[in-house]
Amino acid sequence: MLVGGLDVGSGRVKALLMEDGSLLGHAVLETGPRARETAERAFALALEGAGRRWEEVAYCVGTGERVRGLDFVREERPVLLCLSRACSSLVPEAGTVVEVGANTTRVAVMEGGRVVDYGTNDRCAAGAGRFLELLGEALGIGLEEWDEAVSRSTKKLSITSQCTVFAESEVVALLNEGEEVQDVVAAVTRAIAGRVSSIVRKVGMRGEVVVAGGVSRLESFVRALEEQLGRKVRRLPLDPILAGAYGACLLARERADEALR
Repeated sequence: MLVGGLDVGSGRVKALLMEDGSLLGHAVLETGPRARETAERAFALALEGAGRRWEEVAYCVGTGERVRGLDFVREERPVLLCLSRACSSLVPEAGTVVEVGANTTRVAVMEGGRVVDYGTNDRCAAGAGRFLELLGEALGIGLEEWDEAVSRSTKKLSITSQCTVFAESEVVALLNEGEEVQDVVAAVTRAIAGRVSSIVRKVGMRGEVVVAGGVSRLESFVRALEEQLGRKVRRLPLDPILAGAYGACLLARERADEALR
């Protein structure tokens, strides 16, 4: 039975298709100002990649900050529920889920696959992926170059500002002082890991710590987070940006199975 999961975040839309537990197709697009249109296009691309049609989808669950008014989404579920369902399915030992998205960092503590406590960053994007993107623009380096730049760092610098605007000023000042770009990139990575780890410590840790969201694509961020937490951090066995959509797919499959009983 073909089911769909859709995660409409503030930065990107993620669409995923699943049939009998196997992933068939997916798409990731920048959300942009027209989230609804982008969501429809992403789902259409996922269907195209899987070689399937809209009418074949038995059930679709949506999640995310901007999932609203989509006719093909039968049900909307909370992001943390979808994340916890995905992580507990893919990493049964998971007890703590850390998702670093475009504008929100979420930390959830789970027990038996259920969320028992959670925390998020404040309104400032200093705790989320947009922090990296904005400072990357100031540094003239894209996220696809990030890990390589960090690997070349030889000097430990610090970024102390919590606000993205002030942090950007720090970055510019360091460059004007003659510091190497790779050393500043490494400092930004440690800064975001420090902000994320502070949320994790506030919420608490249980079981294995699993990371999700687009920022956890960066090996340098995962290693920096491990240093901050003083423990191993697990990565999902699929693209971590798809975690929410994967969890939505699992919930959609449950709903579709219930309808057959």
